[in-house]
Amino acid sequence: MRPLGIAAFAIALSTGTTLAGGKDADAPISYHVPGVTVVIHKKSTAIDLKDYPKITWLDQQFTLQCLASNCLVTVIADAFASSIAQTLCTYIDGKPMKPTCQNNGEGEVVNLMQGQLISQGTHTFRTGIVNGFSSGNTVCPCSIKYTLYDSAS
Repeated sequence: MRPLGIAAFAIALSTGTTLAGGKDADAPISYHVPGVTVVIHKKSTAIDLKDYPKITWLDQQFTLQCLASNCLVTVIADAFASSIAQTLCTYIDGKPMKPTCQNNGEGEVVNLMQGQLISQGTHTFRTGIVNGFSSGNTVCPCSIKYTLYDSAS
């Protein structure tokens, strides 16, 4: 019975954004299995980038709770930007996540892969991009996958 449940869960995840439709098509997807919580934010429409040094947020701030004494958080994100000199970064409790945020990518795709241990408790998360050029640039479509590894859940 367990393999059937896993297959049904996978199908539900793969059709989640399709079923949402309309203005909710970019709503976050989240799921939890024992020890792991995943939150996926996807934006299909372009966002105008704010002028340097302001951050253009790609998703809404949200919270996750670490139940263990320490939890590992990993973030993988990619975004299409109208120019390549952009700094994509995830912020935990308002501070840049490790390793240091930098310009990563090839061509007009900017990406990041970050991981950090966080302490027990509730933490806020958000990913943004800093425009390295003058005004008039855009970012997105984009996707961000947050994974919280919590052995106490």
